[in-house]
This record gives sequence, C-alpha cells and structure tokens, in this order.
Amino acid sequence: FGIEQPPTSPDQNYTIAQPAFNSFLTLNGTGAASSPALLNGTDAEDGSLGSGAIFNIIPIAGLNGNKIFYNGIEITGAITVTNYNPALLQAQFTGAGSSSLSFIYQSFDAAGVGSNFATYTINWLIALPVNRFEAFAILNGSTAYISWKTEDERNTKDFTVERSLNNINFTTIGSTNAAGTSNGIKNYFFEDDITSVTGNTFYYRIKLTDADGKYTYSNIVTAKRTNNTDIRVWPAPFNNNINIYYNSTENAILNIQLFDIKGSVIKNINYDIVKGYNIIKLEQLHTAAPGTYILSLQKSTGEKIYSKKVIKK
Repeated sequence: FGIEQPPTSPDQNYTIAQPAFNSFLTLNGTGAASSPALLNGTDAEDGSLGSGAIFNIIPIAGLNGNKIFYNGIEITGAITVTNYNPALLQAQFTGAGSSSLSFIYQSFDAAGVGSNFATYTINWLIALPVNRFEAFAILNGSTAYISWKTEDERNTKDFTVERSLNNINFTTIGSTNAAGTSNGIKNYFFEDDITSVTGNTFYYRIKLTDADGKYTYSNIVTAKRTNNTDIRVWPAPFNNNINIYYNSTENAILNIQLFDIKGSVIKNINYDIVKGYNIIKLEQLHTAAPGTYILSLQKSTGEKIYSKKVIKK
C-alpha cells in the first residue's frame, strides 16, 4: 500500500515590463521570465495541479501596497479557491513607490492534503509613481456626478469615463482631455444623465490614457439612487451667496468646496454641523466669474454626500 504524499508547489518569480499605476495584470501567462504563470503544484498520485484544482491564496506584507483580486474581489485575507480559474486571478499595481509584490499560495490534492507554502513574486524595474489618481461619484436625482483628481500629471492625453451596472462589464459614456502636464492636484468633473438607464446602483471608473498610448484605471466608485430630500441649495442661479440646507443624522465636520469647470477650487471651507437642521452660507462669491460651477459636500471621514452643478449669474 502506498503512503499518501503531499503535493509540492514551486516558488515563482517574474520580472515584467513596467506596469502603469492602477493597471491590472492577469496571472495566467506562459511561465516565461516576463509572463507570470498560473498557480500550480505537483502531486505523486494526482499529477499536475492547476486549473480546476484547490488553492489557498494568502496576501502578505510583501504586496507593498499593491492588490490581488480573484473574480473581481480583492483578497485581503487568506482565501480558499475550490475550482481555480487562472483567468480570474489578477494583480493591481497600486503600491506607490513599490517595485515588487509577493503573496503566498498553496495547492491541494484530491485527498485534501496541502502542499508547502510557496511564494509568488512579480518585479518591475522602476518604482511606481507617487501620484494620485482617485475618483468619486454621487447621484443626485437623475444625474450622476463623477469627479476625479490627479497629482503631478506627466504626458497625459485624455480621460474616458466608463459605467457598469454589474461591476464587471464597463461601457464608455464620455471623455475629456487631460492636462498633459500639471503640478499639484487637479480636479475633473463629468455628469451622467441616467434618466433612461434601468437600475439602482451604478459603477464608474476613469481610464487615463497617456500620449504614448499607455493607460491606467482609477478606483471603481458607485452611485446609488436615493430619494434624498435632506439637502437643498438656493438661490438658482446664485450671485453673491449660496445657501445650503442640510438635515444631518449626526454631529460632524462638513467640508464644502466650490469648483469651476477647470477644476480650480473657488471656495473651500470646513463647517461644524449638528444633528438635525443646519443652514450653511457660502459668502463673498461676487468675484467669481459668471458661469458653471460644481458644489461638493464631503464629511471629514471622506464620505462624499452631495455634488451639484450650480450657475453663477
């Protein structure tokens, strides 16, 4: 009678072409030095273990701020995949200043016996840039307001706004030019009329394309249909002041910003609100040029609660 032997899994180490910040790489390549392969193992009784097998995937500190996903869900703790599909395992390069990522994996044979813990490492030559590309979204009535910000743009060409109803399949709904080169933080805005779109939850992401054709994606943000009558803004159009009525469910610090269509901040104040009714005034706006602006309300926790287009007469 043979003795059940545990499978073995190999350490894997790859050096890839320079990834774009926020970009994804599916880990189902050929296994060549620059083509990260699928998870695998070898078992004396069952032979090769790969697609369809059972694997544990364990993120570690070696991710260096980068992320790994299986079937579109970020892996933040050890998980067991019972019917492994290599096309569903992806790395996302979000670790500003990092030049490698590592995680642990383990294969299992048909008897449920686990292998050694193997290390999967991906390297690249130049550290990822320490600049932000972050999106936000909120839905007010039948319009979704999508905003995003960049920091220190270099060689950027344009942004494409994409929408999804299931967080899987995204379609392009619009685009806008990028700055090309900018110093510091720059804000962008886009409005999506969802009057004729069926659904209650909308997912958005922004695709940034460089002049050389390389591209990267922002984080994915959601906007949900609500019947929010807790915030009112007047007058419309405004002249010297904007009044904001807000019925809050808690005491909080509210950050209020007014942007022009170029993304420049015209007004930025923090306001201590109380639970219940609040009337807030944005004053001394007479120097702002006539035109279109975006009013944004955000809690100190980072929760964006309101965004609306307002007109200066």
